[in-house]
Amino acid sequence: MNKEERAVYNKRYYQAKRSEKLLAAVPEEQSGEPGRVEAAVMAEIESLGVDRPGSVEAALAMARLIDTPAQWSQHSSAHRRLE
Repeated sequence: MNKEERAVYNKRYYQAKRSEKLLAAVPEEQSGEPGRVEAAVMAEIESLGVDRPGSVEAALAMARLIDTPAQWSQHSSAHRRLE
C-alpha cells in the first residue's frame, strides 16, 4: 500500500469509527417511558411549579442524557448543570 492509498484507508477507517460512536449514542429502543433521572427531574419541576418552558425542556434533555448509558462522556457535564 502506497502513501496515498494508506491516507485514503485511514480517512475512511476513522470516519467509520466516528459513525459507530454516533450511532451508539442513539438509544436502540425507546419505550416512551421516562427514565429514572428524567422522572425525578419531572417530579421536582412539578413540585416547584416552575413556569419556564425553555428551562424545563433543557433540564429534561440533560436528564435524558444521564438516563442513556451510551452518553457517559456527557454525564458529568449534565450532572453539574442539573445541580
